[in-house]
Amino acid sequence: ARTHLAEYVRNYTHGRTPTWGIVLNEQNKLIGTCGFHHIAPYEQDAEIGYTLTKAYWGRGLATEAVRAVLDFGFKQAKLQRITARITPDNAASARVLQKLGFRQTGSMMEYVPISRQMQRLDIYQLDYFL
Repeated sequence: ARTHLAEYVRNYTHGRTPTWGIVLNEQNKLIGTCGFHHIAPYEQDAEIGYTLTKAYWGRGLATEAVRAVLDFGFKQAKLQRITARITPDNAASARVLQKLGFRQTGSMMEYVPISRQMQRLDIYQLDYFL
């Protein structure tokens, strides 16, 4: 987790891929992150990613965070398409995306550094319509 946070801070410092902390207001405690990866400004396209500490799963917090970042992406950054990639066994994450209007558009094999292996990832997409 510290490695990921250090990478997010480095990226933010250099003006790349915005990632925000998910903070539990009552305790001012960092419980996750949500932000964009692989921004393609000319295509007005980005990939969203999010993580949440397991103790806070199932409370709607990931949905709330992703909704806020989508709002920023579509309204402030003027993105036209946002994608997400998740492992097929991550049903909770699929529900978050589906609740927010994403639809599954395919799947792919990709090397995932965290697991250090090739994994199938399901691709979800949300397009912005004026």
